[in-house]
Amino acid sequence: RCGDGDERAAPADYRDLPDVQNAGWRRHNRFVGDQLLYAVQRMRGHRYDDSTGMLFAADVDGGSISTFDLGAPVSRIEALGPDALVVTGNDVGLALFALDLGGRRPRLGARYSLSGAGEAEERSHGFFFRPDGPGRRSGLLGLPTLRISPGAGPDGTSGDYGDMDMLFLRRGPDSLSPAGRLSASGGRRPDDHCRVSCVDWYGSARPIFVRGRIFALMGYELVEGRMEGGAVREVARLDFTPSA
Repeated sequence: RCGDGDERAAPADYRDLPDVQNAGWRRHNRFVGDQLLYAVQRMRGHRYDDSTGMLFAADVDGGSISTFDLGAPVSRIEALGPDALVVTGNDVGLALFALDLGGRRPRLGARYSLSGAGEAEERSHGFFFRPDGPGRRSGLLGLPTLRISPGAGPDGTSGDYGDMDMLFLRRGPDSLSPAGRLSASGGRRPDDHCRVSCVDWYGSARPIFVRGRIFALMGYELVEGRMEGGAVREVARLDFTPSA
């Protein structure tokens, strides 16, 4: 429609969306299926209001726009098979919401709360969902978390790999339930002066599902887990901290 870029889009090609003024730069957006999902955090005066987190769902083909007040800032929006996962967080902890997109209108589904924790990695590869089969809504998801140390930083997290867990949750038809953890070793690591790039190589953590196996990469540790009795349990660990 835009050709070589010289043409103008017609006014009818645009769609008005709810106003997000006074939202600062803390915004997230992602297309999941036929829905544009976007979230903003409101400001109160010159400070962000950590008690607000507005999520909007707009069908790309038009129609009404759904609005959800999640009560805390949104830190992540990810595809959860054909649905979506929305993560909120503040100095109290995390809350994960399944957003069901299969009906006539999006609706909030199952919720899982985790007190005293924050996200260890906010980039998209810090999350992974392994569905039970093509197009399935059920499956296993992994999300890296840090235990909150009050006053340790602007996000409340300590930033120490030794405080890191890989949280696994089972997503069922109407539930988000705990499915075990893999944890980084306790204690601080020697400072390697970023020989292998402190975080931007792969981020501080990520879950990996490959060939039926489950791994958690946390700092300089690769931990393998296995599903036993409905929970992921550690079976092997590799530490590749660079030598001094």
